[in-house]
Amino acid sequence: MGFGLLLFGYVTAYLMSVNILDFAFRLVGYAVMLCALLKLRRYHGAFLYPAVGVGALLTVSAVRSVYELSLFLYDNLLLDRPWLSESVFGVVTVIDTVLIFVFHAVLLYAVRAIAKETGVEKIAQNAVRNFVFVCLYYAVMLVSRLPIDDAQMMQWLSAASLVSMLVFMILNVLLIFSCYAKICDENDQEMEQKPSRFAFVNRFRAELNRREEKAMREDAAYREERQRRKQSKKQGGRHGKR
Repeated sequence: MGFGLLLFGYVTAYLMSVNILDFAFRLVGYAVMLCALLKLRRYHGAFLYPAVGVGALLTVSAVRSVYELSLFLYDNLLLDRPWLSESVFGVVTVIDTVLIFVFHAVLLYAVRAIAKETGVEKIAQNAVRNFVFVCLYYAVMLVSRLPIDDAQMMQWLSAASLVSMLVFMILNVLLIFSCYAKICDENDQEMEQKPSRFAFVNRFRAELNRREEKAMREDAAYREERQRRKQSKKQGGRHGKR
């Protein structure tokens, strides 16, 4: 359906990019996410917005990659000067920061929309929760960049910014995985899974399938009971009016 590909791209772009080659991981991750979001757009039109957002991020990351490459060549005396000035790179960095916020906002909106449509209320609620954590990270990050004279306070704010960033990214990884596990194309449900050569893998899959089937039965029973209560309230209201 696309959520598995989206999960791989998100992890690559944001969790695996915490190294000196971050620009390369970002490029790969954004490209994979773009493919995934274009696939998901077939199932819900709201995924068009994060697809546009990640396309913009891919462009900005390409510009940043050009700067990083030119800086490397400049440091090794292969260029007289970098291809982009520091001021231009600073503007590009600000644009990148804003785009990351916008991308997460529209991505979580799309996830909430498809979860609502498919009746998976828990995922819809978690999407809203994750957006709160995204906003919390950006609030802490903005405060940490204020000209504060207290060095210890700056250290605390920097640490809080890093922790809140990791928290919202991990929560988003878990959210996308939940979508992969619980929201799927009806045609995908009919596909049989090939048995593994390893017995413990087959036992793990069997136990996982058993739990998923139990959760689906409980969810179906809950929705049926909720629908029955709604019907009872409507009928009670009609009798009351008479």
